[in-house]
Amino acid sequence: MTLAHADASARHVRVDLDAPGGLPDLYGDRVQLEQVVLNLVHNAVDAIAAAGRSDGHIHVVARRHAAPPRVEIGVLDNGPGIEGELADRLFDPLTTAKQDGLGLGLSICASILEAHGGRVWLHSGEPGATEFRFSLPLDRSKER
Repeated sequence: MTLAHADASARHVRVDLDAPGGLPDLYGDRVQLEQVVLNLVHNAVDAIAAAGRSDGHIHVVARRHAAPPRVEIGVLDNGPGIEGELADRLFDPLTTAKQDGLGLGLSICASILEAHGGRVWLHSGEPGATEFRFSLPLDRSKER
């Protein structure tokens, strides 16, 4: 979150973290999982900045779920939203809404999470309420 805050702050976007104490440890490649969070937050910052919002806000939420046992992380923003046609293709390689984007970030995030037994999805693409979520399993022993 330190890296995410630096970029957001420079662009006048507030980032809040809501992660209750006692969340279980997750197992995986720390650098890759950090890259997922950074990519989602950076995309939100870009969208808010491109929309010219002066009240940009990103809320990162982590929660434990029991069935199936997993940790779910949400990245919510008050940016311009994501159009329906684009929303259907967001995780496809070379798909981007950014003028200078390569369209690889979200597909790489999906690949990283799948390799860790998790998944990522667009929960809401509504203007002012865009939310991406991803989940990671707590018990990877069942996958072997």
